[in-house]
Amino acid sequence: MSGPPRVQSTAIGAGSAPTPAADAPAAPVRAALDAASLQPAGPPAPPALPPGAQQVLDTAPIQRGLPGGGALYAWGNPDVAGTRALLVRDAAGITEVVALHRHPRAVGTCVPSPALPGFPARTRRLDALADARFGRLCPVEGALFAVDADALYIESDGAVLAWDGRRTTPFGSPAQALTSLILRWSQR
Repeated sequence: MSGPPRVQSTAIGAGSAPTPAADAPAAPVRAALDAASLQPAGPPAPPALPPGAQQVLDTAPIQRGLPGGGALYAWGNPDVAGTRALLVRDAAGITEVVALHRHPRAVGTCVPSPALPGFPARTRRLDALADARFGRLCPVEGALFAVDADALYIESDGAVLAWDGRRTTPFGSPAQALTSLILRWSQR
């Protein structure tokens, strides 16, 4: 199964150069929406999600299917900074959620073959990523579940733990963590 097109940052508006602060987050959202516009009209078909996560996605005013599967959900005007957009797809039985509006920072759930270049893959080797993000090794053993600006989320023994470089905090079951992260990323 081929995934959604690789989204790259593009300038917004003909002949205009983006300004890093204003246009950078909106550019990947616009590129993904442009790719989604190639799909026939109709609701997207996201992977099976926990009910709370699906309810959050259902509130998005912009919902589009993506070529090759998956869906894009956006809140706000896609041409304006401040728009929040989530790419959601099934990747080998694992739900991949990418917060496109957080570009260029990698924020989302981790899968074995990420849709976006440079996005961390789901792995049990956390030391290099932990060192790059926080300047120290991760004390938690498990598989990388998700990354955010301020924490790594690690799935271990059926639970997800959030590690912020200093302390480890329980974050619930994988379904609870996925729902909480989708809600967080849809709001900011």
